[in-house]
Amino acid sequence: MKKSYTLVLFVLLFFRIGATSRYVFNANGFESSAANLAMGGSPIAAVNYWQNDALKSLSNPAFSSLRPGISFSTTKYNFMDLYSSADNNSEKLYYKSGLLSIGYAGLGLVTSISPPTGRNTDIGEMAFTNLNGTVDYRHFEEKAQVHGISVNLVDFYQNFRPGGSPLPYGANLAIGMNIVRNTENYNVMGKERSATSSDLGILMSVALLDNDRYDINTAVGATISNPFGQTLKRYSGYKETEIFQRLNIASGVSISKLNPGYTQPGLAGLVENVYSARLMAGFCEEFSDDPLILGFGAELALADMLYLRSGYHYDNAGKIEGFTYGGGINLHYHNIVGLRYDIAAEDFSDKEIQSWGINLDLLALIGLMN
Repeated sequence: MKKSYTLVLFVLLFFRIGATSRYVFNANGFESSAANLAMGGSPIAAVNYWQNDALKSLSNPAFSSLRPGISFSTTKYNFMDLYSSADNNSEKLYYKSGLLSIGYAGLGLVTSISPPTGRNTDIGEMAFTNLNGTVDYRHFEEKAQVHGISVNLVDFYQNFRPGGSPLPYGANLAIGMNIVRNTENYNVMGKERSATSSDLGILMSVALLDNDRYDINTAVGATISNPFGQTLKRYSGYKETEIFQRLNIASGVSISKLNPGYTQPGLAGLVENVYSARLMAGFCEEFSDDPLILGFGAELALADMLYLRSGYHYDNAGKIEGFTYGGGINLHYHNIVGLRYDIAAEDFSDKEIQSWGINLDLLALIGLMN
């Protein structure tokens, strides 16, 4: 769809994204997980680890080591509609992401898969007038290939000292790092340019109550995007431009009613929790002069299979404020194999995220069969 007006809208878009127009690769700040968006968006993403969703490794690189087995999640959604009154046409700009996560013995690995670029953001078309007066149309997009590693200190420590822990009883700590290979082609020359950045994450949980009836635990997490201030080199004569930077900090608490028959034969032993309730809150600090972005969210879960979620997102600088909501279904067997679907929306925009994923704990499955 060829529209000369798209150039103007493209510029407006990246001012709207979060007042970080002096950065490149702003799509690195887009929310990938529908579960996170439903509870207020990116601020709470740094702490939300209670479901096995590989996309959460994009929000907090420490996540992958907390979940044993193989997990894959993907999402695609339209984040903006462009409309031209001149030709009465519209264009949908989309964001899609896919990630594979592998966790074993306290170690976690993540890698981009389907799309192989990991993250792909459609920017739309721009029209340029050539020196000979003809109009040339070019399509623009951002891509990001993600690879990461994380360590769950308690589980990793137990490889050498079974039953031991380097932390106080009931505490857990995971750290992780993602390497992001960014590529963009939205420049006058229309050529692709690439630069590497990194994301660091930490997540700590503490069991406040753990008995045969109830489980209460709290968690705090933090993620920093591009902590080393890596840049994209421009053409000769132009200054380098910093890659998108952000700090996310969030905390949460979870209360669950345990299933006394868990792991027992029959349908009664399928799920670990009869029901759960969770509250999360956090903030984002863009590395600019803008105020904090705040997020609050809650989740109700029934039998670890049905989820209802709601939250509130507040971005004063971007003039983005309002409620978020959504739900999810997780069809699983003893947390060994599962198929999940999540959906989320915002009442202040037309954006709707749908994501799905699968997970398999192969070693646990072999043990169950034996």
